[in-house]
Amino acid sequence: MRTALPTILRRIPLNLQESGTDVTLTWTEFSGATTDPVTGARSGGTATTKTTKVKGFIHEVSATSVVRQFAEIEAGDAIVDLAGDVALDGKEALRFTIDGRQFVAKEIPEKLARSWDVIFRGKRLHRSVLLRKAT
Repeated sequence: MRTALPTILRRIPLNLQESGTDVTLTWTEFSGATTDPVTGARSGGTATTKTTKVKGFIHEVSATSVVRQFAEIEAGDAIVDLAGDVALDGKEALRFTIDGRQFVAKEIPEKLARSWDVIFRGKRLHRSVLLRKAT
């Protein structure tokens, strides 16, 4: 049986590049800081702001959405599909800038996250994140 996986994996970056929206990721990295094990507060060290641009498919949740299966999704939120290899984990104070607007990741239950995962023959094709407007 021939698999379409190689073709799909080649098309995803092309589709994102051709049709995706620019998403700027901004986060903070710390070096030389001491972290208090109880409060998590940092002292000393240097904070550096890092940025990178990626492409994503954006779905903005409107107030007129009829079906509302998960209470975590609210009007004004954005659901963003990124390439499966976009590194988001471990980035502190991560912000997403889309069309000049700032968003932050919203915590979602595992059941919802699993319903969005696009995995084909064990390979993650997209990484979906739920965002809310940053305050």
